[in-house]
Amino acid sequence: MNITLEKQEAILLFLYCGDNRSETIRNLREMQTHLHADEQDLRQMADSLIGTLQEIRDKDFAAVLALADDAV
Repeated sequence: MNITLEKQEAILLFLYCGDNRSETIRNLREMQTHLHADEQDLRQMADSLIGTLQEIRDKDFAAVLALADDAV
C-alpha cells in the first residue's frame, strides 16, 4: 500500500470518518450532496479521497487512518 494524503485530505477523512471504509465513503458522498456550486475545490478533494478509499481493502483502512493522523 503506497498511499499519500495531503493535510486537507487527512482533515476531511477525520471529519467524515465512519466505523469502516464503506461508511466513510458514504459519509463523504452524502456531504457532497450538500455542497454549493462554488465549492468545487472541496468536491474535488472529496472525490480524490473517495478514489483513494476505493483503491484500498477494508483491512488497510486502519493504516490509512494512521497515515492521516501523521499528516495532521
